Amino acid sequence: MTFMRRSIVGALGVVTGLALQAGVATAQVPTAGLSSFPGPSISAHPMAIIKAEKLDDKNGWNLDWQIRTTFTPWINDYLSGAYHGLHFSGINYLVTNYNKGAPVRIVGASAAYPWPLIVKADAGVNSLKDLKGKKVGVPKASYIWAYLRAIMVRDGLDPEKDLKVDNIDIIQAIQLVERGDFDAAMPLVEHTIALEKSQPGKYKVLMFPDQEVAKMLGRERMYQVLTMRADWLAANKGGGAKVLKTLAEAQAFVDRDVAAAIKVLEPKTAVSGGQGSGGAALEPYIIEAMYKNGFHGRKMSWYGIPAKDILSQLKAEMKLYLDAGMIDKLPDDGIFHIE
Repeated sequence: MTFMRRSIVGALGVVTGLALQAGVATAQVPTAGLSSFPGPSISAHPMAIIKAEKLDDKNGWNLDWQIRTTFTPWINDYLSGAYHGLHFSGINYLVTNYNKGAPVRIVGASAAYPWPLIVKADAGVNSLKDLKGKKVGVPKASYIWAYLRAIMVRDGLDPEKDLKVDNIDIIQAIQLVERGDFDAAMPLVEHTIALEKSQPGKYKVLMFPDQEVAKMLGRERMYQVLTMRADWLAANKGGGAKVLKTLAEAQAFVDRDVAAAIKVLEPKTAVSGGQGSGGAALEPYIIEAMYKNGFHGRKMSWYGIPAKDILSQLKAEMKLYLDAGMIDKLPDDGIFHIE
């Protein structure tokens, strides 16, 4: 999917041997390389915990955590096979590349990220219809644009005419709303939490589009997905399930003790290629709000749900991207990895 320059996770490696003592046979442990962006990258959160708690070792694989500073090398690494997993991702750009022949597979659900649509509290905006004729900022190559578009259609709004929807850099979304460039925007939830604390009562969350779309589809929530390359999955039977299980255990670690999780997410965390942010460029109160207390009832969560358990949901979501013109056709079932 586009991706949120911050939050995204690129991936994989090839099978590597762990050399044992001299004269002893070599054990094969699959290495899945995941990458994140420096700074307060949500994609870095589970990776920092996985490495700190050795959850990859526990589940029989090795996480090779790398840092990529821009989107292009991150996605190119994945599509070229330099890495084999991309676990914090929307689906639309994966479908596009699958339809072009890229050997990408959706292994299962990896995360639920709450996207807030915010407006100024005194703007008299209480629904999407109140934004008619006003300027809304959304990253239009992202899955979240498909979410907002679906809600607009549901509410009887013409996405092409009734709202002035422009592409926006989500990292700058807060600043662009503050200075009046947009009447509404979808910033990162961590930025919105900080905004409410620094300027209480000045802005409000109009809705969480991901939550609204989930209701429209009759689901509990929308998910980002764990995707991995078909060649890696074929070479490492059961490897996808191991990675999914590890993601779920990373969330369980946060749930048991958010203070311990915050400690892991110190500003500098050792990664395969040197030093990278584990996400603690975020203040502890932000992490607590995201993972423990919730923000307007919404929490950030990591999952390890196999694709076979959410097939109908994923297929219904893909229809949103087709309707929005973000994919040229629905993929066949070969895009799903079922173990």
